[in-house]
Amino acid sequence: MSDDATAGKVFAEYIEKLLAAENEQRSSLQMRGAAVISTSGTLVTLTLGLAVLVTNQGKATIPNAARVLLLFAMAGFLVASVLAILVNTPRRQTILDPVAVQREVRRRWNQTESTGLAKVTADRLTWLARLQRSNDVRAVTLMAAVTAQVVAVTLVGAAAAVILL
Repeated sequence: MSDDATAGKVFAEYIEKLLAAENEQRSSLQMRGAAVISTSGTLVTLTLGLAVLVTNQGKATIPNAARVLLLFAMAGFLVASVLAILVNTPRRQTILDPVAVQREVRRRWNQTESTGLAKVTADRLTWLARLQRSNDVRAVTLMAAVTAQVVAVTLVGAAAAVILL
């Protein structure tokens, strides 16, 4: 076996591992997005419970400052949830054109193993680049969702402080 064939196999295995890692990253981002959705729902429920508790403790109304803070908190939880849903939204990703691959297979069928390996590796690099771009968008969206959630939690805390003072 020549040095080129050995190097080709090393590159092919490396790229295959990178592609697998990027697929795992996508799954991880989607799971974290689902967690933001669940957490936001729970925190909205707790916030509404706080409002009910305050009104049931003899205070006829929640102070206006607390109301405003709670409204903004609810908006923050809504934004966090919508962004997290976007993280999990399926995206149309054409990895390869099956017709073009079919033509390529027919054209190269009887060529050397290293030629086939080079073509498959090049295709995997294309997949990797597209998957990385998609994961980058998911990661930025998830970070925005988490930021919105942190802001909303902070606003709930501020509203609780206003109510308790």
